[in-house]
Amino acid sequence: MATQLLQVRHLQKFLLLALPFFLAACILSQPDPKRIVQAQPNPTPIVRPPKVG
Repeated sequence: MATQLLQVRHLQKFLLLALPFFLAACILSQPDPKRIVQAQPNPTPIVRPPKVG
């Protein structure tokens, strides 16, 4: 019984120590929207309607 208790405590300590690293890895893998360079949209040229008559 004592060995099971020790194993559970080791596993619990390991998970508590590893949890911040997993969270940081998930957060850091997300792209930062401010740093993404996107192409600027080209404005559509204004075309004058033809004069009829």
